[in-house]
Amino acid sequence: LKVGMPEILLAIDGLALRLNTQIAVTIFCRADWQIEAVMGEVSGVFKKTQDVLKSLDLKNIQIGLEWHPHLYEKQNGKWALSVNKYAQEKQLLDIYAKLNNAGFDVKCSRIGECFFSPTILKTLNAIGIIFDSTAFSGRDIGHTNWTNTPTYPYKPSLEDFTTHGDSKLFEIPFTMIPIKAPYDQIKTLRYFNLIFDTFFTKEGIKNHHGPAIVTILHPYEILTLGNENTHQLFGNISSITENIKLIYQLQPIQSILLRD
Repeated sequence: LKVGMPEILLAIDGLALRLNTQIAVTIFCRADWQIEAVMGEVSGVFKKTQDVLKSLDLKNIQIGLEWHPHLYEKQNGKWALSVNKYAQEKQLLDIYAKLNNAGFDVKCSRIGECFFSPTILKTLNAIGIIFDSTAFSGRDIGHTNWTNTPTYPYKPSLEDFTTHGDSKLFEIPFTMIPIKAPYDQIKTLRYFNLIFDTFFTKEGIKNHHGPAIVTILHPYEILTLGNENTHQLFGNISSITENIKLIYQLQPIQSILLRD
């Protein structure tokens, strides 16, 4: 938060100035039982994010803070994914209420690890989330199968969240592009991470079809650059702005917050 996020936002702010535009950035803040246990309050990450943002002079970025719960619970003394539907509902209701009490009016969510279930969807509907961005379209990630999910925004079925239905909220899937990493035999669908070297992303974005592009970036990722554990797909810090420029070559482009 104190090192990675300012570097990212200042780079995007400078690019927006050069492009003579406003770039919208939705910052998803962790808020869940694990954060509450570690930080003492569920809104700890939200508050620290606000503190960092107040210290930055950002003139060309519109910023919104939204909700990123990792649905873990303590099982036999260890944190584990909360697969029990009653525990999922209980945690979402509890954390949402505490965020509201702390003054954070979240309208958008992204569930950690792209984990999802009918119970999660029904609970997000019940508490009034209007947009969710968890769908990992085209991939089966073990705990959740997103293989046949639409690649464009849709209202999911309350019984089968991978199909169209009667949900009040819109699901905004990750933008997935085919990428062949150095360790791959074939191309694999991966989410569009701004820190990926443009060598891996430019073809997929150029051939992207659909009404929306969702980009992803974790502030901690840029702190690994140049280290021995740097991911093989990562470029350098300039990859962030170079990937955004790839998007702006696709006209017309409007950058908006997820809640908009």
